[in-house]
Amino acid sequence: MASFQERLIETIMSDFENIKSLGPGKVQRNECNLLLKRIESAKKLFLDDQDSSARLEKIERSVSDLRLKS
Repeated sequence: MASFQERLIETIMSDFENIKSLGPGKVQRNECNLLLKRIESAKKLFLDDQDSSARLEKIERSVSDLRLKS
């Protein structure tokens, strides 16, 4: 059984993949903004876990890049 942290990261990654399939535009930017807020909240939960925080930061950079391109 996956830990809460693993499950949360998997969900964020899955949502990011779904957002990428939307195609560029306003909807994609809005969804990226919402996901970035979720990532920020998750990072606060994982302050003590450097591995999970690093994974979230990597995802956060990818989402930010996608938001800028759309």
